[in-house]
Amino acid sequence: QRSRIHILYMVQAGQDKQQRDAESVKLKAQQELVQNSLMLFEKGIIAPEEKELFKTLQTTQKQYYTVAFKLYDALNEGNSAMTQKVLAELRDIAGKTQQLIEQLEEFKVMQGQQIASANGTLAHTSGLIMLVLAVAGVILAFILGLIITRSIVKPVTALAEDARRLAEGDLQVAITVESTDE
Repeated sequence: QRSRIHILYMVQAGQDKQQRDAESVKLKAQQELVQNSLMLFEKGIIAPEEKELFKTLQTTQKQYYTVAFKLYDALNEGNSAMTQKVLAELRDIAGKTQQLIEQLEEFKVMQGQQIASANGTLAHTSGLIMLVLAVAGVILAFILGLIITRSIVKPVTALAEDARRLAEGDLQVAITVESTDE
C-alpha cells in the first residue's frame, strides 16, 4: 500500500522532478522493506503449496517494482502514452499481488485451524492419560496400603491370640516370631 502511495505521489508530482526523485528514493526504500519482510515471512513457510504461492508472490513483487521504476522513467521522459500503459500494468500486477496475499492468508488461517485442532486432540489425549495414571496411582496406593496393613496386623493379631490363650492358663502356647524387624 505504501508503495502505491509513493507511485501516486510520483505521478502527482507532474513536472516537479525533485518531487519525483524524492518519491523514487522512498519507493526504493519501501522495496527494500518489502523484500526484508518477505524474507522474514519465508522463514515461517512449511507446506510445499505455501512455498509455491510465496515464490509466485516474490516474482510478482519483483515485477511490480520493475514496472514502478519504468513508470518513473516514463514520467521523466514526459511520455504520457507510456505512463498510462505502465500504470495499467501496475494495476494488473497489484491485483495479482493482492490475490496472492489473500490466498496466503487463507492458507495460513487453514493451517492455523489444523494446528489448533491437532493441539486440541493432543490436549484431550494428554488429559485422559493423566486421569488414567491418577486412577492407577490411587488404586496402587490402596493395594499397597492393604498389603502393608496386613503385614503389620497379622503378626500382632497372632500375638494377641497367643497372649489371650496364655492368660486363660494354656501354658502349652508357643510364641513364634517369623520376622527379624521386631
